[in-house]
Amino acid sequence: MSTLPANNPLVANSQRQAHASIAGYIYQIEQSILRWINLQPDQALYLEGVEDCDVYSSQDQNSQAWQFKARANAFRGFVIDRWIRSLQSM
Repeated sequence: MSTLPANNPLVANSQRQAHASIAGYIYQIEQSILRWINLQPDQALYLEGVEDCDVYSSQDQNSQAWQFKARANAFRGFVIDRWIRSLQSM
């Protein structure tokens, strides 16, 4: 292993950073939790089934599947605030 001089800090390669991927995972988790909270008694939630999040109903054979995409600069604090308020209202 080589030693870097103290005046030569490591510089990150912006093409290799995972900020966008992590934001996408957080968005997918948030959306899945919101659907889980709103499940009806006859519904089941599946993660990474047909899509990122699937909800199946045993009563009317109605199913829904979602694929979530977080867009750059779209993940803001208001999303977290909205999620916290929805948890508080339970």
